[in-house]
Amino acid sequence: MIIGDTTNLTVNINWFKKKYTKADLKDKDYKWAYSKSKGYYIGMKLVFAIEYPSLKPLAFLVFPGGPSDSKIFDEIVTELMRRKILRKCDTLVLDKGFYAYRHYIEGLIEYGIVPLVFPRINFKLEKVLNHIQLPLDFFNDKPSRVKEKIQHLESILAEFKHYILKWKQLKPKRSLIEDVFKVIKGTFSLAKIHRFTLASVTKIASLGVVLAAISVSLGFGNKESLQKLAEW
Repeated sequence: MIIGDTTNLTVNINWFKKKYTKADLKDKDYKWAYSKSKGYYIGMKLVFAIEYPSLKPLAFLVFPGGPSDSKIFDEIVTELMRRKILRKCDTLVLDKGFYAYRHYIEGLIEYGIVPLVFPRINFKLEKVLNHIQLPLDFFNDKPSRVKEKIQHLESILAEFKHYILKWKQLKPKRSLIEDVFKVIKGTFSLAKIHRFTLASVTKIASLGVVLAAISVSLGFGNKESLQKLAEW
């Protein structure tokens, strides 16, 4: 199981002293963005993936500004699969920020994964199942291969239906990535970054991720120990 999440990366700009408009930041990698927990900020967005239950950091991406999680779903999944971190049949757990019916359908049909995006209150499983349509090229293969693909789809569909209706049971597991984020941003100084390009922010973020990985390998692999480390 792979758990993914995003967090804001604030660049160290005093926007109280000087007012910045969106136009002022048009050609910059850092931009105005909004976070439910932080409010408005100027910076970038960090996407992070860990393996459960080991909490081993697997990958990270940095996006300019603060694009909506839902809008970068495809880019994240494509990149994780390109790196062979996320493979067919794997389960990907994401919070409600990534919620969209098309992400369930694309995850199952196009990517062949179990897309456990936490649903919103009006979610209807039937709506997902009713929109699962196999493309014609799905059957453009040897009969034995088509049979394998159908069996694979049935397998991930069964797992998806089982877990998506019990998604609240996964909340404690998903919350662990938030504790890892707190360690990266608090203990390893990514709360406010004095870097202003995508390349430089990615470089400093990579250091935080490496240090988090070392911390997990040294025994900080549960909620209690991660929270204590974040408070140091």
